[in-house]
Amino acid sequence: PHVITQWHIDQIMAVIVTRASHSPSTSDCTPKQTGLQYLALCRAFSTILAFHRKRLGGRYHLILLVLQALLRPLFIPFQSDSASISSAGIFTATHAKAYSRLLLQLADPPLSSVTNHHHQKKHSEHHSLNDPTKIAKSIAGQHLHYLIMTYCDCQLKGRLTQEVREKLRPGVWAVLDVISQETMRVMNAGMDKAGRAVWKGLYEEWRRDGRGVGRERGR
Repeated sequence: PHVITQWHIDQIMAVIVTRASHSPSTSDCTPKQTGLQYLALCRAFSTILAFHRKRLGGRYHLILLVLQALLRPLFIPFQSDSASISSAGIFTATHAKAYSRLLLQLADPPLSSVTNHHHQKKHSEHHSLNDPTKIAKSIAGQHLHYLIMTYCDCQLKGRLTQEVREKLRPGVWAVLDVISQETMRVMNAGMDKAGRAVWKGLYEEWRRDGRGVGRERGR
């Protein structure tokens, strides 16, 4: 990890966005290869979050691009075209679980990913008011509402299979857990009528079934 520079991290995230944004209908890969490539992209980003998170403080615009690019393929478009047909069946619960883990890493990070060993030891011996995990969650909550808006938009343009939806829930719930009520109100105001209807359903489901249980369900 010590030989990886900021430039490398930015380039890796750019490649993830580019590769994840390729439509299966225009790819030379087989469905199996496309699915394996998706998992590899998730693993690459997971590694960045695990070992280089402290370098991502000012890179949330790139983080959001990565998350949005990896989210969209999980939806099967409503329109009956070649993209819809080719994407159906490629992405399964395995892919949704890999994506959900990324959301959990961001919204409910382990202490090891937000501090070095020295500070981790000091933290365990002497609990600080400046809890690095709480700080990381707070920062994530200031940005991840844009991902929820993308999620709602994707719901208007496509559908999730039941197994994919179930595996996504822990990560989505964890994201909602770190977004403040005030930010949610601002997000709601920024949506159109159709988007607000989708958001209302998601919000009510989270309040009823998912609030505060993202990490437990993600295990």
